[in-house]
Amino acid sequence: MFDEERNFNQKVKSEISQSSSISSILFLIYIRFLFTQVKKQHTDSQIKISSYIDVVMMMVEGKSAEENSIVLEKVVKSLFLWAKDNAIVFNDSKTKLIHFNKDKEIAISTVTLLNNIIIKLSEVI
Repeated sequence: MFDEERNFNQKVKSEISQSSSISSILFLIYIRFLFTQVKKQHTDSQIKISSYIDVVMMMVEGKSAEENSIVLEKVVKSLFLWAKDNAIVFNDSKTKLIHFNKDKEIAISTVTLLNNIIIKLSEVI
């Protein structure tokens, strides 16, 4: 009701191009709770999450690549469940796994996503 006049509800269809500068800002606003939720669920892990527009980076510190992969699988499960509840799809083909360590030995571990896609160690960054 506005100025004592009643209007009827009407559907409004609007779209924003993905290439529009405002779409990136709206996306960041939309996913703002994702990072705090993941950190709350995984307080026992040394996890850091950051993003730049639609690129999300997770970093885990641990004693071994295998330990880190286990933690990352748990975190990824949380991310996928949150995404499903919030109508977001992660692009599996853009998912990379990188291990940094002091040893000369190459870490050989993987992370399995919720949809059973296995992410192997990236050879090139």
